[in-house]
Amino acid sequence: MKKVLIFILFLSFFSLFGCAKSKGFTKTIFVFDTTVTINLYEGDEANVDDIVDILNYYHKLTDAYHTYEGMTNVKSINDSIKSGQTEIEISNDLASILRVPKDVDAFFHNNIKTNDVVMLGIGELTNIWKEAIKNRQLPNEDTITQIVQDINDGKYNYEVTTSATTSATTSVITVEENSKVQFDLGAITKGYVATIVHNYLVEKDIKKYMIDLGQSTILVGEKENGKGFNVGVSGTNYVLKNVKNSFIGTASILEQKTTINGKTYHHIIDPRTGYPTDTYDTVVVVTPMHNFDKTDLLSTFFMINPNALSFFDGVNLDYDYHIHFFKDGKLLNGVLTL
Repeated sequence: MKKVLIFILFLSFFSLFGCAKSKGFTKTIFVFDTTVTINLYEGDEANVDDIVDILNYYHKLTDAYHTYEGMTNVKSINDSIKSGQTEIEISNDLASILRVPKDVDAFFHNNIKTNDVVMLGIGELTNIWKEAIKNRQLPNEDTITQIVQDINDGKYNYEVTTSATTSATTSVITVEENSKVQFDLGAITKGYVATIVHNYLVEKDIKKYMIDLGQSTILVGEKENGKGFNVGVSGTNYVLKNVKNSFIGTASILEQKTTINGKTYHHIIDPRTGYPTDTYDTVVVVTPMHNFDKTDLLSTFFMINPNALSFFDGVNLDYDYHIHFFKDGKLLNGVLTL
């Protein structure tokens, strides 16, 4: 079925209306620098504990700020690259996450090149802008110019390879000497982990659930009565009605931003300019339960690339994308109105 694009005004973060009665099991934890809420209307408490274990594992694996004993995670990879190592052995789980951009491009038959726009290895640039937002002070222009030049020169490139032997399968990250690569997986982690959680729910035959992975990612099954959820869009009167068996991912500047000299700056950076993108304020992508590990990455891709939709011209997909754009609280290119 050919992809369907639906554009809906979206202003802030998701909220839920008309939720089911408080049956089942609920738990809230803090991972990925955000609050995650698990609601299961089927299964038991052991299933909730299993999901918590999944979330904690991938939180540690993708953590760029702390190391954990017995684990090679994003922080330890970044430290190894800084120390001059050019080959670092990693787990197959982490290798799978790092391959997501290229997997997305392959899924779309390389009609799009998300790997050139959503660059996981430019954590140095991302951190510079996070500090700028925190301190409300613009970074040095010459520093940004040099980083963009280094990006163009391939100093942020890396390769992930996996090889099998008779006894084990191993994965390795390879970078060039004097590499500038520093990983920040914020654009893809929650979408990827939502896929892992979804696969667990399928394995356990749990269909009635709502899992909010923190503002930008919602994994939706259905309520205990078999109906969908009404997912409201904060800051608007719009409600996505009867949403079920879907995945919702969003990229938004509203989570991390500041105003300096009358201009808004945020954490979603265009690697081609070195500065925050200003095409949209929020992009939301809603898909059914197929290949939705790509959904969070695509929302960031659409945020950065104003011509992103043109890449999909003539591409036939086996399911629909519902893509929502807004700028300054106004509907852009919309076919639906509030």
